[in-house]
Amino acid sequence: MGRRRRRINQHLPKHVYRKGAGFIYRHDGRDTYLCKQTDPVSMLWAAYERAKKADHDDNLRWLVNTYLESPKFSELAPRTREAYAGYASTLLSFRTASGTEFGDAPLDAITMITIRDFLDKYPAPISANRQVQFLKAAWNWVAQRHPVPANPCAKVELNKQTARERYVEQSEYQTVLQLATGYLPAMMELAYLCRARRSEVSALRETDVLPDGLRLNRGKGSEGEITAWTPRLRAAVEAARAVHPKAPTPIKGGAYLIHDKAGQPIKKNSFDSAWRRLMNRAIDAGIAPFTFHDLKACGYSDMKEQFAGHKDRSGKMHRVYNRKLRIVEPPE
Repeated sequence: MGRRRRRINQHLPKHVYRKGAGFIYRHDGRDTYLCKQTDPVSMLWAAYERAKKADHDDNLRWLVNTYLESPKFSELAPRTREAYAGYASTLLSFRTASGTEFGDAPLDAITMITIRDFLDKYPAPISANRQVQFLKAAWNWVAQRHPVPANPCAKVELNKQTARERYVEQSEYQTVLQLATGYLPAMMELAYLCRARRSEVSALRETDVLPDGLRLNRGKGSEGEITAWTPRLRAAVEAARAVHPKAPTPIKGGAYLIHDKAGQPIKKNSFDSAWRRLMNRAIDAGIAPFTFHDLKACGYSDMKEQFAGHKDRSGKMHRVYNRKLRIVEPPE
């Protein structure tokens, strides 16, 4: 949620602010002068409408930002908004074959072939699927309110998604753990030890540190649980506390176990960038890259009594997260 406007500016049009003796329209990092503060209100609104029309460049950046500023987006769950903002940033900054950013592409130049090309060329096929699914939803919302071309994502076939089988060996894990810096080592250990997703690790608070262990509130309908204390888990919690120890505590909910300098949870964009840099160092060290989510499967695979909060007892999720092959005895 954005910062609340000052009372003196609350009656002004959206993105309009006082600057010097005049009013300016601020959007996409640009300031457009509208009129003097002494001019009639009607003149301000007329200038505002002209600036908005000029700002509507009919490009992808405008469409995505229009959706991100919509009431529909603000009604989404916080984790969903964070994920969507990450997808938007990736889409808009993606470099096309001509060297320009995808966000600058005119809407009428974006076709089904354009989207297919993005799906084929983006280095992470499953992430590309999610970004296109986000764009499809954003385009549909805008199309119901503005005259834009037909949604190019509507009939595009997404990349095939197969179950991951990557098991991170302990030798690989320990090497990457030594290469990690900042908040990443603590997040890696907590993900492995608690069989947790990135979003679940980011949501941990000091109030989840209990006498019996570390409480994890799982997402996606899974059951939460308390992971019993071990020396390694206690060390991971202390490592998390050592990152920005002087950061302020949020007013609501208490301190996050892992946070940035402002005391807020690590944003997905920041984490994704840090993880990509770490995987590049891993590749240089001769280790095949893996996803952060693979650490949950690694922790699950290494458990004696395998559990990761799944309500499904049929064994389907066990097959997804158990990356180790069973050792069986041959017949006599």
